[in-house]
Amino acid sequence: MKFQIHLFLDTSPALRSLFQIVKMSDQIDPKVKCIVMDPRALRICVLFQHLQGIEVFNAYKAMSKVFGDHFMEYRHFEYWYMGLANGSLTVDSYDRFHTSERKEFTGLFTDVQAMILDKLNPIDLFAARAVCRDFKDIIDNQKSTLKKIMMNLDETRVDLETNNSQIRGLNLDCFEVNIMVWMDEWYRIFLAIKGVLESIGILSAKSVLINWDDTYEIAELLQHVKPEVLEDLTIKCLGSERENLVGLEQWKKAKNLKLSKVPHFSIIVKHLNHFKSMNFDFVGESFSRDDIIKFRDEVLLKSTNFEYFTSENVKFSARLLVKVFDLHSTPSSSGSIVYKSKNGTFDIAYHPNGFTIKKKIDSNH
Repeated sequence: MKFQIHLFLDTSPALRSLFQIVKMSDQIDPKVKCIVMDPRALRICVLFQHLQGIEVFNAYKAMSKVFGDHFMEYRHFEYWYMGLANGSLTVDSYDRFHTSERKEFTGLFTDVQAMILDKLNPIDLFAARAVCRDFKDIIDNQKSTLKKIMMNLDETRVDLETNNSQIRGLNLDCFEVNIMVWMDEWYRIFLAIKGVLESIGILSAKSVLINWDDTYEIAELLQHVKPEVLEDLTIKCLGSERENLVGLEQWKKAKNLKLSKVPHFSIIVKHLNHFKSMNFDFVGESFSRDDIIKFRDEVLLKSTNFEYFTSENVKFSARLLVKVFDLHSTPSSSGSIVYKSKNGTFDIAYHPNGFTIKKKIDSNH
């Protein structure tokens, strides 16, 4: 456990503040020293920041650039900024910020700090993580109760949704990026999301859904997910370029795959035999006899992991499907057959809109 102890020569916060200002004054540019040493002049500068419409934290940073990083404690600055903004204080008001003894937050035991930080909402927790190294260590090392993050984008806004008010960005059940409509600034939005992921670090997520059009950018986003943890991968609007995607460790380690739009199936099929289950929405794409044969040869006859495949909205010939697996069956528009091979027995059901293939699992295993 880490302990932090602060010792002061005087117990009065006001005297400590005055001592810090006097000590600091020797290091301040003489041109601004007269303002820093004049409380009323300093408050007028704070009020001017508010009148310009600058938010409190940005105002503090702006004044720090002029007067130095320690011209005033941030909490003291916030006290005057908010008071002047809401009218409860004037530049001539008595300074009551130091009328009572205040406990330094960093002087609290680490476990107490952790309890306080655990009460923050997602946005404030991200901000707190950037305050100092101690906060970052506490937040990163605490066990997260967050299980789901979704990013929803439309023409006017970006919404970040979580399953509750806790967020760490490290241990999740589900991470989703949903883009609902095509936007003119598509690439700028991609860079913004990528920047957020880079600031969070590696996401440990069991399930990932990405609704995006550009396969290269999908691959860029996926690289921020820890491969060893990923189980369910869902990709919507998959583009025609696949090389950057199927070569990722995230693709190779995932167990269950859902695709919406499956261009050039005959090429992608070579990278499917490690999946346990697959759910493909072909969105009207064709599934030829050659595709059926390649799926049989590359997945059903080779894979030791495969258990289930389903397709929908696919253009295919039920007659050709049946003939590939059973030459002696008489196909109809809907029906089912059993396919036996050295790699197992498979139940195949088909209908006009798609088909499913399910491997029979021996109950003794």
